[in-house]
Amino acid sequence: MKMKILLISPPFSDFYFTRARIEPLGLLYVQKSLSLAGYDSDIFDFANVRHEKKIKLPHEFSYLRKYYHKDLSYFSLFSDYKKLGLSFDEMCFKIKEYSPDAVFVSANFSAYASEAREVISAVRKSSDALVVAGGWSVTAEKDNLFNFLGADYLIQGDFPSDCSELMKCISGKSDPAGIPGLIYKKNDLIIINKTVDYVIPDYYPERTGVYFFRGERIAKIILSRGCRNRCAFCSVHRSGNFSFRSIKSVDEEIKYLFDLGIEIVDIEDDSLFFDAGYASEFLDIIRKYADNGMRFAAMNGMSANDLIPFAEKCVASGFIEFNLSLVSSDKDAIRESNRPFGLDSIKEVLGIINGRVETIVYLIAGLKGGSADSLFRDIRELAKLPVTIGISPLYSVPGVKFFDEVAPSDREFLRGSTLYKFFNDSREDVASAMKCARMINRIRVMENTDEDSENIYYFRKSAERKKWYRKTKSGWIDSFEFDADISDIDVLKKDGTIIKL
Repeated sequence: MKMKILLISPPFSDFYFTRARIEPLGLLYVQKSLSLAGYDSDIFDFANVRHEKKIKLPHEFSYLRKYYHKDLSYFSLFSDYKKLGLSFDEMCFKIKEYSPDAVFVSANFSAYASEAREVISAVRKSSDALVVAGGWSVTAEKDNLFNFLGADYLIQGDFPSDCSELMKCISGKSDPAGIPGLIYKKNDLIIINKTVDYVIPDYYPERTGVYFFRGERIAKIILSRGCRNRCAFCSVHRSGNFSFRSIKSVDEEIKYLFDLGIEIVDIEDDSLFFDAGYASEFLDIIRKYADNGMRFAAMNGMSANDLIPFAEKCVASGFIEFNLSLVSSDKDAIRESNRPFGLDSIKEVLGIINGRVETIVYLIAGLKGGSADSLFRDIRELAKLPVTIGISPLYSVPGVKFFDEVAPSDREFLRGSTLYKFFNDSREDVASAMKCARMINRIRVMENTDEDSENIYYFRKSAERKKWYRKTKSGWIDSFEFDADISDIDVLKKDGTIIKL
């Protein structure tokens, strides 16, 4: 009798979700690896539901009510804490109905490790299945996460391309000591096997789920594994190696997605244009699909410096969105973050693409070495450029250089939306930066209505008083105070005119 194997992508809870990027690509690769080894499996994407449910704000997050509340204005933040995906009882029902022998659980993000643990608890309650968990958070935390999750095995690093020996181990037919990257318990001791350099396989996964971006079908792909950068706030580079897929396999996968009816392909690489020769070949390949209507995006955050030589070719190759990582232009923040890319590179990219590709530029608020002054200096500069501004509050994760300096007491706080701790910036100033970005992004598409004028008036009034207003059904009322200077921001509208905030 064949082993019944279930792969689970956990639900998650937060104030906001990036729906375009929730396709469980890691589990799809696991499924493909299992298939090549002769094992059938099914994926339960417990986060892929058509609706989200408002849930009670955890007591630990009660301090956020000061910043997140009902607000009808353009510069509002979040108001509701929501769950995307199934409840615990619903997961138990699905798992019991499937009756698996082994379950693989994605634990990719430290921020949502609690949700992975909840899934594992549901498995324990509903079956006798052996449980394996893996993902970036496992690589970063290892034995600490082993105790937290409660799985039988953890896999650090990437799932093996050839998983035959791993499956023999899970089936009880071989010794776990021989499996690279495996974490398990023996005689009450946690054993962490050494990893080996991972080489990204040339195969690609089959797609069964349906995901949308702007009303069109989207799928994620990766061309490489690892990252050439060494940013202090990120743990991805800790895998220690970097590898590319063959161009031939990339071509085959994109053709497969094209034939499947995928309209937008999101490339999730961490170092997409690092290798000039490979990048040029890739753009040549996708050009033929772009000529037939397929479009491409890079939502994971690229280095503008790497993009410059290929920006024009990207336009011709069907790119509709770039996510560029500025992080900060502050010299001290750049030094502490090991992120030596500035505004000049972003401006050069913008000059080349000349409005033909939607561009989102991300800043990280609360960095070591940074300050509210430097953060708002960057915001002022970006407001003058034809870009959407993204503010990502710092959330340190295990495995990064300065984690212990800002680590929260409870891992539930390990997410950007919780504003849990920053180096020099106050929560009020970081929340204000997020509000400013929302307002600037809105102004770019304003049509000069009475409502637009009203929001601009109260933004300016908030800047003057250094106390936010928010709009309710009964009118405008006070919100929280802040220290940052948010006045005199020149915003470039899409029609080329300037509005001063």
